[in-house]
Amino acid sequence: MPFPQTRTVRGKRAGTPKEVLDSIEAELRALGAIHVARTQDAITFRVPVTAGRPQSSVDGGRCTVEESEPGRSHVSLELSFRRTAAILATLTVAWVGGVAWYLLGARNLTELVAMLSIGFLWLHGVSYLIASWWFRRELSLASDDGERDSG
Repeated sequence: MPFPQTRTVRGKRAGTPKEVLDSIEAELRALGAIHVARTQDAITFRVPVTAGRPQSSVDGGRCTVEESEPGRSHVSLELSFRRTAAILATLTVAWVGGVAWYLLGARNLTELVAMLSIGFLWLHGVSYLIASWWFRRELSLASDDGERDSG
């Protein structure tokens, strides 16, 4: 796939790593995460397709927490978008391909491939950005000083 299938959202929360992990584990369960497993410094989880809202575009993830300063913890949340990429690739070929071929009059294979690529990047990119923002907001992650999300 021509687009990253994971995105790491970073932020900070008040509390020790254990307190933050306890809180995030409870929040993930409340948001509909399943197969939530916890180790000393990390949580892994899956998100069912039926979860609805933006989190259903994520098929799972891993959250790690480290103490960044006394009373504050650094949170790193790696989200997987593999399911969404596969679904959108199929829908893009069927829907955008049909529109490009029949309605917009793609004159050759190069134009069709270009329209399919743009359609996939647009659809997947929007869900990728919205879900990342949504998880940051729902898990109350404050921005790191000067540090941006990485993908």
